[in-house]
Amino acid sequence: MSRKTTSIKINEGIWKKVKIHCITEEMEISDYLESLIKKDLEISDV
Repeated sequence: MSRKTTSIKINEGIWKKVKIHCITEEMEISDYLESLIKKDLEISDV
């Protein structure tokens, strides 16, 4: 599946917590955000 490069604006404190979380979980931030979006939109796999 191809991916689209984009940018977002996010609260700096949240961004720092997301970075730490993803480092701890050994995952890419883009994969983490994509999984949250899929869960919120109730999408299994696109």
